[in-house]
Amino acid sequence: MNIVEENYEESDGDMWVKVLYCTKDQEYAERLTAFFDAEYTNKIELNVCSSMERAMQLLQGIDIFLLGEEFEDEIASRLRLIPCPVAVMVEQVYDNGANNMMQIEKYQRADLIYRKLLDFYAAGSKIKKTRQDNESQKKQKIFVFTSANGGNGTTTIARAFARKCATYEKTLYLDLDMYSMLQMEDGQQHGIDELIMALKSRRNILSLKMNSAIAKCVYGFYSYGTCVNPIDLLEINVEDMKALMDELALLGEYTRIVIDIGTALTERELVALSRADEIIYIMDERDISVQKFGKFTELLGALEKREHTKLLRKISVFRNKVNRDYDNNNWSYDYEVRGWAPYVPTEEEAEIVERVAASDSFHNLEV
Repeated sequence: MNIVEENYEESDGDMWVKVLYCTKDQEYAERLTAFFDAEYTNKIELNVCSSMERAMQLLQGIDIFLLGEEFEDEIASRLRLIPCPVAVMVEQVYDNGANNMMQIEKYQRADLIYRKLLDFYAAGSKIKKTRQDNESQKKQKIFVFTSANGGNGTTTIARAFARKCATYEKTLYLDLDMYSMLQMEDGQQHGIDELIMALKSRRNILSLKMNSAIAKCVYGFYSYGTCVNPIDLLEINVEDMKALMDELALLGEYTRIVIDIGTALTERELVALSRADEIIYIMDERDISVQKFGKFTELLGALEKREHTKLLRKISVFRNKVNRDYDNNNWSYDYEVRGWAPYVPTEEEAEIVERVAASDSFHNLEV
């Protein structure tokens, strides 16, 4: 049995389902684990703990959280904090379980329990009730950050904005740049791989992975860790992007979603732009940056006509690396300047992100 009271390590195996079972009935848990280990190796991983406090520390990366009936009352106030679906192991199944959580009959054949877990894992519609709690009723806004010119600081400013938002709202940051690196505080270091796997598996598990693969990053917002092999990002096609954006909209507890698409603009990025509430274009003070912004708006205008969608009205500009006191009078385009950041003489991204987030750089951009 994978007892995790003192130490927990993720398996390197390619498991179908990762389950955490919190129960005081250690004898039963040991028998169940022994059966799964013998019959369903590389199909299911069952980790066991005996206290709710310890369970809450181990949930990152878990697909299903199982708990014994003895913890039903204790779990009620914690449901909104749990990033994966929850099921209760009960001696007798009732029509209406506590807090509408799924119930699994404890004393039945272990292979039937296994099937129940797989069904629960595959049923995206059974994501926990967090999506419907009061916090999820707030208006969610999606901000897409982009630029047509490399070196403008798109990723840095996107992260600074997410950092700023995270001080007021629960914020999710999605980085689709192939060359990006984002250090996660704990848990899923490579959560984006989990999303790509879910998108490509066609097994109706994207909803579950969107919740279980999330981790908190060093800047205080939530995100999905970078790809082990960044070229895998190229596997995300237009239909995948549509599915991804659909699921993001269902993550109602994240009222601010910041997406960094970098300098790429293909059909799949167009999906993100069309679903965005605001498109934030990052540019610096170089002439080439200003010229490329003009080309970018021309391209979006053509795409508007082709796709019969509204893109240009979503655009606003953030001017970065300003070397002198900012003056908006030299701005010749009919797009609002939402903020500006001075040039910061350091190569440490973390320092720049913190300084820009703490400043009034986003004075004209709703946080």
